[in-house]
Amino acid sequence: MNKSLTGFTLFELIVTVAILAIVATLAVPSMNSWQQNSKIRSASNEITHFLQLVRSDAIKTGRITTICASQDGATCVTTNLTNWNTGLIARSTSLSASTEEVRAALSFDNNSQLNITGPASIVFNTVGAANDRYQIQVSMPDRETYSVCVPVSGRVEKVLGSTCP
Repeated sequence: MNKSLTGFTLFELIVTVAILAIVATLAVPSMNSWQQNSKIRSASNEITHFLQLVRSDAIKTGRITTICASQDGATCVTTNLTNWNTGLIARSTSLSASTEEVRAALSFDNNSQLNITGPASIVFNTVGAANDRYQIQVSMPDRETYSVCVPVSGRVEKVLGSTCP
């Protein structure tokens, strides 16, 4: 009985590896773009969730709550107020007392390409309404832009693009 050996020749193996290398080379730029867009979506989702949580807390506790940019998670920044890249805090004041406390904090990883701009502050009253219309933009150069929109009603919404409805 003669058994024939089956398998790949060295030439077939080299051609297969070369084709895989070409496909991988073509996929890397697309993967990088997808990863950056994912960071933008993730940051805008985190901001949306944070604002919804803070609004809900303002309604539940009956406290006026202010959201502002923060570097240390305890105090609002005093310069460059619209740069929200460092993080956010929510401070609340009770109607019966003049004391303030930090109710929630959100920080972002130090990604120098991620650009988050927002108003100097956002205020939710005791019924969850905002005192003005607000827009927070999350973007990267040459990538998607998401906007987190807060109308006067206080209902937080995330939209693709740089314009709130």
